[in-house]
Amino acid sequence: MLETSKKNFHEIGFYDLPAMINHVLAKSGTDKLTYVGLSQACPAFMVMSALRPEYSKKIVLANFLAPVTAYAAKTKFAYFNYYEQNQDVYDQDVAPVYDITNVTTPLAIYFGKADILANVEGIYRQYKLMQNVVLYYRVESNDFNHMDFVYAKDLNKHLNNKVIETIDVYNKPKI
Repeated sequence: MLETSKKNFHEIGFYDLPAMINHVLAKSGTDKLTYVGLSQACPAFMVMSALRPEYSKKIVLANFLAPVTAYAAKTKFAYFNYYEQNQDVYDQDVAPVYDITNVTTPLAIYFGKADILANVEGIYRQYKLMQNVVLYYRVESNDFNHMDFVYAKDLNKHLNNKVIETIDVYNKPKI
């Protein structure tokens, strides 16, 4: 049995997401899809796009719900930091940085003001330099937190309707 608890967003982004995307595209017979990721699935998507940029062409729009941030030196999206073991793991003292210029897919980012796992400052800091962010959407409820992205009783009102509206805009048939 695969121990998924030992996987990190790097492995998920490099191996798992591309395999899932290939599977969905093969089964659906389409050449593009819309991505919706929650929490740690967001940095995993960034890893995939940074290291395997050919997948950016397969995604019409990536929707990041409650994205957790993964950055080093406050502004750079970096590999996992092993601190004292970085030299052993990466052959350098600091964790390497992902090349986010490879992330070219349009990104829609949804966050809650009360989400302490996906803090607003971290989200803005991580994504502000990216030209492909098409939407920053803060859920209107001031107490909407990380778990509400899954369990809120009024999820359609606060989030799902906006996600669907944004997806529809990017998936309109071209005339």
